[in-house]
Amino acid sequence: LDDEYALEGGANPRPPKPHTNANKALTQIVKHSDRFSPPIVLGALIGLERHAEYHQSLAPDAVKEMSAVLLKFVSNDTPIQGMDADAYAWLRLRAASALANLGSLGDKNEVHDALITLISTSKSLDDRCAAAGLLGSFKSDKENKYDKVKVDGPATTKALFKLASDLSAAELKRADDFERNPASTYSPSPLS
Repeated sequence: LDDEYALEGGANPRPPKPHTNANKALTQIVKHSDRFSPPIVLGALIGLERHAEYHQSLAPDAVKEMSAVLLKFVSNDTPIQGMDADAYAWLRLRAASALANLGSLGDKNEVHDALITLISTSKSLDDRCAAAGLLGSFKSDKENKYDKVKVDGPATTKALFKLASDLSAAELKRADDFERNPASTYSPSPLS
């Protein structure tokens, strides 16, 4: 995956430098995900997630192509190759994580909008919470990328409020179930 491996510690630490041809190949696998088996697509998404974290050494065109392909994958809610919907949702989260690692909200905020769509439409509370957590990737101690863009505030608020409401209802149900029968109803929280 790398042209140069990371050097951790020592006098001159450095991050890894993604391999340009590997990045192109991984991007093409995700772009043509209908032609590859789901495990191959998963491997490509994990590789792109890692490349996105260290994208500074990639050419701008490669980053742009990777971003476009990942965004298209996240936005496609139809499972590839008849995959189980829950497993496919997890693949979409991996692609969303890679987009968050790139650190750009996208032209016209399409990365932000794709994350809001995942928060709104995913069936699993865990998946919705994971997608909401990715929104924090665009704020850091040095920069808040949301300061420079205009997002659809009402849509964002509605999606996050609905998530908080659904999460509260699920936790209330768990608490009620536990009060009725403490010995047989324990299961880990969706957030644990």
